[in-house]
Amino acid sequence: MIILHVQVSLSPEMQVRSHILKSINIVSHINRLKDKSHVIISLATQGAFDNMQQHFMIKQP
Repeated sequence: MIILHVQVSLSPEMQVRSHILKSINIVSHINRLKDKSHVIISLATQGAFDNMQQHFMIKQP
């Protein structure tokens, strides 16, 4: 298991906005690198948006 400083956990006390900004920063950083042999793995993303109550979200059946 490799743990890097850019990894983030989906803890309830962190805001959804924080998770989104962290994800954008990680993708931007990888895009700037010359070595393009990186992979982003997203697990349990539903947990990051559990507290999001926005009117534009679509309810799935």
